[in-house]
Parts: sequence; C-alpha cells; structure tokens
Amino acid sequence: SWGTNDWTATNLASTDQVIDSPTNNFNTMNPLSLYHPGYITTASEWNLKVTRSDNWSIPGSHVMTSGKWYAEFLVGTIGSYPSSSNRVGIFLPGEVVWLSQKASTNGVSYGEKGEIYGNNTVITNTTTYTVGDLIGVAVDIDNNIVKFYKNDNLIYTVNTIPLSDAVFMLSWFGTTWYWNGNFGQDSTFGWS
Repeated sequence: SWGTNDWTATNLASTDQVIDSPTNNFNTMNPLSLYHPGYITTASEWNLKVTRSDNWSIPGSHVMTSGKWYAEFLVGTIGSYPSSSNRVGIFLPGEVVWLSQKASTNGVSYGEKGEIYGNNTVITNTTTYTVGDLIGVAVDIDNNIVKFYKNDNLIYTVNTIPLSDAVFMLSWFGTTWYWNGNFGQDSTFGWS
C-alpha cells in the first residue's frame, strides 16, 4: 500500500482474496438496505454470506441497467412457511419484498418449492431446491431474459417480463437461515 501500511497475511488462501478496483469490482449483498431491519442480520465473507433471524429481503449492491449479469447462491437453510419462503431473483432497486410478494413488478424470482414468479404472479412450477443446492441467476437486461439454474442445470427461462434497472435479491421468511452468494469473486465457491 501507499506509505508503510502493509500487513502480513496469515492463514489466508488465494481464494480468500479478491482484487477489487474501479475497473474490476464485484456485486455483494447490501446489508444497509434490508427490509424489516429489527431482526439480527449478520453479513460476513465480504457481505456474501448473509445470516438472518427472521423475515427479510436483501438486495445486491449493484444496479443492473444494461448488459449481461450472473450470480449464484448456495442455499444454507430452508424456511418453514407452507408457500415458498426462500426466493432468489431480481427486483427493482429499493423495492420491499414481503411474503405475499413473490416477485415485484418487473421482477422475477425462483422459490424453493419450484415456483417461478414474475410480476407478482406464478409463471410456472418447476424443479424444487433445498439446502446445499447452488442456484444460478443469469440476467440479460437488454433482451429481457432471466435464466434460473440449479446445480449448473438450466431450470427455466423467463423472457416475458420487461426488465429495466434491477438488483439481485434474496428473500426469506421464517426462522434463522443463511445464504452464500457469489458474483464472480470466487472461482471455487468454497464457503461452508
């Protein structure tokens, strides 16, 4: 670093490091923009692992205005509501997502019981997911395409929702849970 502010790394693997600069930066989850902030939220692992004690939704830190984007999320726990209580997808920046909202206007989400939602209605029912599954979300803002993956297999493509500014979003309802996110920082996705 500039001056003499250098540290010696101890027990630090190469996968624990991320080169972040104005030309090479990555999305994270944004704990400053939580809905229902009265419950305990812990963001760790560079704001990529999020643990929560109750209902919540948390957006990503980057607004997607154009281009292609990808994120993947490792499911740490599953909720206890009869309807899908875990959801991952894209939503409008600043939008509050609650249990009755499966996806926002011009938003798309994938629930753990296999429901794909768009514009707050069920588009289809498909493959379920559970603890240990890796859920991928590929977004092409310019062509209005959102693809959901489970463990690297394409589950469903949504191309009927007009997309504009959007953020990646995680939502969860029930007791304590956690998710791990990866927006390109870690080629191994090696959290536990």
